[in-house]
Amino acid sequence: MLRTVLEARLLIALAIAAGVGAYGLRAYPIQGDEVFLAVIEARRPNVFRGLTYGYALLWFSTPFCIASLMTSLFAIRGLPQLSERPVPLAAAVPQPRNAACTVADPWGSTPSHADRPRT
Repeated sequence: MLRTVLEARLLIALAIAAGVGAYGLRAYPIQGDEVFLAVIEARRPNVFRGLTYGYALLWFSTPFCIASLMTSLFAIRGLPQLSERPVPLAAAVPQPRNAACTVADPWGSTPSHADRPRT
């Protein structure tokens, strides 16, 4: 049950962001009677429109980022205890045969430029 909830953390973050954003825009709409906003709307309507869209965007994006961060931290903290299989060990890395071959060819099949004499 908990694993299913943790795997759906994106959907949970989206639902939280939608709820908080809808509530925020209804409870705290942009006031049209503000002096500075009225001046911006009268002189530069495109800037005012951008401000209103930015205001609405922040009501949805901020709770999404916070909810996503919190659910991810909870998943990082909660999922290791729910793990059903152990983490496999890393394979051993073979050591090179000699240091001269590691510069140009790590397998030693062809001589490096340092081994050839100059003509």
